[in-house]
Amino acid sequence: MKIEEIENVFIHEKVMERETKKLIRDLSRAKYIWNPVPVAPINELGVKKWVILDGMHRKAALSNMGCKYIPTFHTDYRDMKIGRRNYKVKLKSWYRVLGGRNVEVEEIIESIRNRFQVEKISAETALRSLDLRNTISVLVVSKQSLEYFLITDPVLKEMKKDEKILFINHRIGEIELKLEREMGFTYEPRPWKKINLEKWIDFDLEEKALEKLKGKPYNEAAVLMVPKVKPEEVKEVAKKGCNVSEKVFIRKTTRHEIPLRPFNVNVPIKALMSGWKTLEQRNEELKEKLIQKNLWIWDDGVILDREYKEPISIFGPKKEKGWIKSVAKLTGKKFYRVKDNCYLFIQAN
Repeated sequence: MKIEEIENVFIHEKVMERETKKLIRDLSRAKYIWNPVPVAPINELGVKKWVILDGMHRKAALSNMGCKYIPTFHTDYRDMKIGRRNYKVKLKSWYRVLGGRNVEVEEIIESIRNRFQVEKISAETALRSLDLRNTISVLVVSKQSLEYFLITDPVLKEMKKDEKILFINHRIGEIELKLEREMGFTYEPRPWKKINLEKWIDFDLEEKALEKLKGKPYNEAAVLMVPKVKPEEVKEVAKKGCNVSEKVFIRKTTRHEIPLRPFNVNVPIKALMSGWKTLEQRNEELKEKLIQKNLWIWDDGVILDREYKEPISIFGPKKEKGWIKSVAKLTGKKFYRVKDNCYLFIQAN
């Protein structure tokens, strides 16, 4: 865990202005940034640069607040050994889920067909086409059974496979915008709101989206399946995008499960502003602060601000244990303390 210069940390997904403004208000009130952003190294002529795996809006908010530094948690896609345990970052995809009380799947298909080629196919062909990147997306609709439709663009045939992903990704964003503007779909992540909405769009993990389409707990009608992004593509897009939203992936492209991501670090915003202290001095202060805390780990994930399936770590007071026991009781999760290992944990990252 280290503080890095914010200009050397790059986004790989587009940031949304509304979410950035909300986070700026929250951080301004709190005076702290609670959790560091997980980053992976980008190799570029020996210069230390990093891609943010999760937390694009934190970087955008801190930049808008005038911060010159950002707290980071160093990780990577390769296997990592911390203590006696092995961990690995998992890269997954967000599928687009469409639903509502007044959704006609034929209307969705026709809306997309006005811009792209749409062809009904088998499930096996759909998965193969996604893997080969011969398609923009696969639309799965719920009728009497699940039906699969290939959404393609003739331009794809002229492109090399390793050049396709950003083009495909931006066309998916175009489909989202089309559904919002022409059909009235609105983004809604809250389940209790979805029940009464005419048309909503949300994001769900690849393994969950199709299961929800089958069960229809909130009037799910269709799913947009998307091609998987590779780790090297995340790094390449971040490097070439140079923190410009139009040159990186659209929002909710990747979902990173990051083992042992730290919570409750609480770095003061003022410590991230420019000043006479060097980067080394700032990191030394952070290390000394964390040494004064206990490090707790949940091995099987937990629901905090959202669901974390991966093991997470949380820093807490050195003496007071009541608060952590209260959290464990509420979540029903087991936890353990890393004995006398807080310093080693910081050094390892």
